[in-house]
Amino acid sequence: MPLREADVRRTALLFLIPLFIFYAISGIAKEDKKEEIPAGMEIIRIGDGQRLYLPKGTKTKRVGAQLILEDNSEYVAKRFSEMEIDIKALQAKIEAQEIEIEQLKKIINEIQNSQLISKENEKP
Repeated sequence: MPLREADVRRTALLFLIPLFIFYAISGIAKEDKKEEIPAGMEIIRIGDGQRLYLPKGTKTKRVGAQLILEDNSEYVAKRFSEMEIDIKALQAKIEAQEIEIEQLKKIINEIQNSQLISKENEKP
């Protein structure tokens, strides 16, 4: 008994609909699966879906198919020198703000003194 065209379509739909739903659900599951990156780290993608977690700012270099990472001692030395520069910049800002505070204190004292003098002059 030959299959009718309607039976073939119905069979195809019964097979394709669950297959489509399965792929849609698995695609959604992959999108929802977002990994949390540890603090201070970054992800470097290597080739086909491979990832490497490295400390932020680590220098990498590709030589052919190899990925060469910055040595730990070089990374630490670089980070310390960057931190020293940041600390010196913060110290300079603090010193500038302390000077501004002293200037503002002088201005406030001058205003208060001028108000006291003007009040004394107004008294009969």
